[in-house]
Amino acid sequence: MGLDIYSYVVVGVKVDPKKLSTKTRVKAFDHDFDYSEDFLFDPKTGKALWEEELQLVSGYDSWTNTFFGYPVVSNTNDWDNPNVEVFIALYVGKTSSHRDGVVPAIFVPPPTDPLAEKSAFMNVLKNAGLIDNYDNYGLWLVQEYNC
Repeated sequence: MGLDIYSYVVVGVKVDPKKLSTKTRVKAFDHDFDYSEDFLFDPKTGKALWEEELQLVSGYDSWTNTFFGYPVVSNTNDWDNPNVEVFIALYVGKTSSHRDGVVPAIFVPPPTDPLAEKSAFMNVLKNAGLIDNYDNYGLWLVQEYNC
């Protein structure tokens, strides 16, 4: 295990990573208590009655790291990191790890109809509530560091 560094070139949108998931309160174990701020622990065992569970928003697939089929790219795989930056890509290029030399690892072919593809992409993100306007759309260079 060691440090891996990758470089991405992303044509897409920078998004708030918190918008790709929500936290929901669920029972920590089987019990008959209703949620109350005044009653958070089991009176017999002292165990917490509730825990937070991460729910991914519709369209986000963490297994393939895509959002409605569009690649999701970040500068770290630790999304709890306060410095994390997350991008949803219309087009993306990626190098392999710095240990393998700088060679292409992922390349998305150029668009056949760039304006139509950008419009469809932006509509998907806008309808999902990830963007309000087109200010965050652009060309991004992303350095990913993983340990």
